Amino acid sequence: MSVVDISGVSKRYDRVVALDDVSLTFAEGEFFGLLGPSGSGKTTLLRSIAGFVEPEAGAIRIDGADVRDTPVHRRDIGMVFQNYALFPHMSVFENIAFGLAVRGVAGAETAERVRAMLALVRLAGYEERRPRQLSGGQQQRVALARALITRPRVLLLDEPLGALDRRLRQEMQIELKSIQREVGITTAFVTHDQEEALTLSDRIAIFNEGRVVQVGAPSAVYERPETVFAAGFLGDANFFAGRAAGRGDGLGRVRVEGPGALLTADPLPADGDPVTLAVRPEKIALTAADAAPAPAGAPLNRLDGRVVQSVYSGNSITYKIAVAGAELTVFEQNRASRPFPAGAAVRLAWSPEHSVVVRP
Repeated sequence: MSVVDISGVSKRYDRVVALDDVSLTFAEGEFFGLLGPSGSGKTTLLRSIAGFVEPEAGAIRIDGADVRDTPVHRRDIGMVFQNYALFPHMSVFENIAFGLAVRGVAGAETAERVRAMLALVRLAGYEERRPRQLSGGQQQRVALARALITRPRVLLLDEPLGALDRRLRQEMQIELKSIQREVGITTAFVTHDQEEALTLSDRIAIFNEGRVVQVGAPSAVYERPETVFAAGFLGDANFFAGRAAGRGDGLGRVRVEGPGALLTADPLPADGDPVTLAVRPEKIALTAADAAPAPAGAPLNRLDGRVVQSVYSGNSITYKIAVAGAELTVFEQNRASRPFPAGAAVRLAWSPEHSVVVRP
């Protein structure tokens, strides 16, 4: 296991800034997710660590040693590409053993290590098959075994599950995390899939336009986004723009045009200063507008609205609700006997703790 330290790394392609003073640290044995839209810089950073891209500024250190002048083949890094890059004319055994053959490892040791890798990725008995005879998930595991067999200090994964269908991708997420935990290797992976980042990562860095927007544990980044971009990219969010309007009983008030005053548990700027609140769709509870009011309890944000659309997804229902000239999104688990129909008058309620103050 190794520590990867990235300090002030920048990279430009003509007028396009691919990386803008990026600093991150991947701890020993950590599974670190690099998340962001296409062109945000995450793949450029991964390729810079591997040595395929040379940054114009900054340093990349592995266990304290700067690898900037170290060629790719001497960085002791394993990499899995999105298309797996398996050799079609080679068997599974030969593909996995390729890195050892290049290093001149003896045949008996190679056979032993390949067998161990096949057992690790659950492909024992597949030694003589060609890549075309394997499923997408099996090809992904061969690529992973090939990257791990040289016992690298760091493993880099470039959208490793992007070529798989949704169901297989979900299965392979569990497999991949299990294998990474068993090997204990420091791993960084690139993805634009939010669910994948949340499932696999110990920590996530969200990228936008070459910069790191936010870093933290998946739950922390999801529950407490710091910016409008982070809130909108990692999951869905409803946004309310207003102005700070004082505090009372430990809660801040934000005056929002249309809905009126909304409550938040977050600190607020000076009264009158602009504020943006983000509320996750699943944090909002829906009831019929004419339902009996709930017993008095903790303060809640309450708004009245009307259902514009409901989308049935099996285990959940997504509602679009018109509220005071705006349209909000609400997710509900499929527990009701029947969903609210279009046109139904509804009441929305959520805790002030779920009104998160975010920067523009």
